[in-house]
Amino acid sequence: MFYVEEERHVRTDNTFSFKAVRFEAPRHLPDRTIQIRFERRSPSTRVVVYYKGERMGEARLLDPVANDRPPQARGQQSEDGRPKPEDGGPAAGTQHSQPATHHQP
Repeated sequence: MFYVEEERHVRTDNTFSFKAVRFEAPRHLPDRTIQIRFERRSPSTRVVVYYKGERMGEARLLDPVANDRPPQARGQQSEDGRPKPEDGGPAAGTQHSQPATHHQP
C-alpha cells in the first residue's frame, strides 16, 4: 500500500478538515500543524495523524454532539455521564418541590 501525506492545521476545538469532511485529532493538538497519511484509493476510510514525525493515532470523524461544548473535568460527571451539580444541590433537570403547607382559615 502506498500512503499519501498532507499537512493540515488543527483548530482550537481539536478538529481539522480533509476532503470536505471534519475529523477529530486523536490527541490534544489544537493550533498545531499536523501531517496526515491516507490511502490514495480510499482517502477518508483511514486517516493517520503524525506530529513532528511521531505517530499520534487515527483520526475519527467529527461527532458534532460530543464536540459542541468543552470537555468536563474528571469528577465533574456522575456515573451515568451527566454533569454533577456544581453547588451540591439537586441534579440538573430535577425540580425543587416544597412541602405542602395547609393554612387554617
